[in-house]
Amino acid sequence: MSVARRVKIYADGADLATMRKLAAEPLIQGFTTNPTLMRQAGVADYQSFARNVLDCVSGRPVSFEVFADDLHEMERQALKKEKDPASKERMAKLEKELAGLKEKSSAMKAEWQKEKSEIDAQAKVKEELETLRTELERAQRRGELARASEIQYGRIPDLEKKLHEIAEKEATDKKPRLTT
Repeated sequence: MSVARRVKIYADGADLATMRKLAAEPLIQGFTTNPTLMRQAGVADYQSFARNVLDCVSGRPVSFEVFADDLHEMERQALKKEKDPASKERMAKLEKELAGLKEKSSAMKAEWQKEKSEIDAQAKVKEELETLRTELERAQRRGELARASEIQYGRIPDLEKKLHEIAEKEATDKKPRLTT
């Protein structure tokens, strides 16, 4: 038996159009893919993609390594097929763990969004201050003393006070920020 007959060539990828083209090639014996390749190809629904692949490469073997991006989900998928009590117990423990992680993730996301809005508010106040200082200079150059006074003694001090309050609030927060 020659070496050429023992070697099987499998195409590895996640582009459906390319897989269709390669399915017509007699040298290609089958296909493989994995979540990393699928994610890079923009695939969001792995199971739907898998069904489409199976439809377009009919009769050839396809290896879908796993349908998940993270370790917990990979384990959950593997355990879902098992029927023994130890696997069912591990599945229940894993589901509880995943629920805890999702809850923690949601709390962290909410904290991050709160911090982001505080930083955005601070940036907006700084931007407004900069605009008012420029406006003050223009008013002074034009001799618009009433406008200059309103800006210099009213609006700028108000914004500086607001900025100071934001900075004080930030300083009293004991927790390190999630955002920088």
